[in-house]
Amino acid sequence: MTSPTRIAVYVATTPTHLAEAELSAASLRAHMPELPIMLFSQLQVSPGLFDSVEMIGKRLGASADKIRSLLSIRHEQILFIDTDTFVCGSLEPGFDLLERFEIAAAVAPIKATYDVPPGNEAFPEFNTGVLFLRNTPRLHAFLQRWLELYTQLRDRDASRVYDQPAFRQALYESDLSLHTLPPEYNYRFIFPGFASGPVRVLHGRAPDLPDLAALINRDQGKRVHTYHGNRLRVFTETEMPPSRWIRIGRLLGLCE
Repeated sequence: MTSPTRIAVYVATTPTHLAEAELSAASLRAHMPELPIMLFSQLQVSPGLFDSVEMIGKRLGASADKIRSLLSIRHEQILFIDTDTFVCGSLEPGFDLLERFEIAAAVAPIKATYDVPPGNEAFPEFNTGVLFLRNTPRLHAFLQRWLELYTQLRDRDASRVYDQPAFRQALYESDLSLHTLPPEYNYRFIFPGFASGPVRVLHGRAPDLPDLAALINRDQGKRVHTYHGNRLRVFTETEMPPSRWIRIGRLLGLCE
């Protein structure tokens, strides 16, 4: 049985991740105060910020703990969000997608697919740090397959992170209805990127996420950014000559 409610979910298994989750959850609460927030953790958590805290039993590793936690949720609509995020606006449109789709995720800017099927490069790797999920039997089967594949790949080679490659393979094998989120809903600012319109979720580790969020959204037109040495530089359409746009487009792989 699923609950008719929506819920946001964090998984934090270290003190660092818990501190990140608290900052992220506070930013989410500022924009969606009515949305319940659930935390999965084995740590001592201060009351108040999270509506519910579920204890993680024997740890299986960060990625496996995430998937196992998602398998236990019975709410109808789920937002999973990584701890190293900062929410810059309402995510209501993402939830609204779940009236039509079972899963929504953004394409990962770095495609670390290794040798994991499918071999077709036209099927991208998705970033699993922001996921909108509709809790159906097909989704539950997909999550189980994701965990199975991840465990197999991790046991084969523990030196690599197989969270997203396993997600990609499980998604390719499934018959889930999928929507690709625009990058503004999972903005991986630690890589060079392009935004148009408001960035809704800033994703990456930095000492000053609120300041970075204000900077990236200071101008909400077409813009590109670089991030190096904890410094975010944003270039808008009106601030650069065409030659600079072409150079950055080549850097991002947007033009030849």
